[in-house]
Amino acid sequence: MASYALRMKQQQTYPDVYQLRIVLRGISPLIWRRLLVRGDTTLAQLHLMLQLSFEWSNEHLHHFHIFGKDYGSDGADMRHITLDAFGFQKGERFRYVSNYYAHWQCDIRLESTLPLDPRRFYPVCTVASGPLHPNISTMLGPIWNFSTSIVIRHGTPYGCWPMPLRLC
Repeated sequence: MASYALRMKQQQTYPDVYQLRIVLRGISPLIWRRLLVRGDTTLAQLHLMLQLSFEWSNEHLHHFHIFGKDYGSDGADMRHITLDAFGFQKGERFRYVSNYYAHWQCDIRLESTLPLDPRRFYPVCTVASGPLHPNISTMLGPIWNFSTSIVIRHGTPYGCWPMPLRLC
């Protein structure tokens, strides 16, 4: 007589949500964004989120520098490396560099880890300060604040500023 274990109802586990503060280095007044992203976000996806949130063109070389290693255009592949694989702790930082000619550098800091709200779309830009793109700051006038949302659905970008930024 064979005995079978009863199937237990598996409780669905959700990844953590990382609250990231992204600051563009060397710019005054300060230009920054706060993003809520899922822990299972890949570095390739985070790259696209940063490009959208700063209104960059996604046509330049780029890389992340995390714990002494580079990931991106001239480093390790970013498509399969998720944020939660690094085991970031609150307050830890890493760097993102885009456009090696202009050398835009972003300091990215994990502000907190939050539980995932399954009713909410991620990623979301919850707070932003400064113009969308440093090159157009003279056209925008004084520094202004805005809040926008970024939604990922099928991986094809679309959107038009100043409408909410979306990856669909």
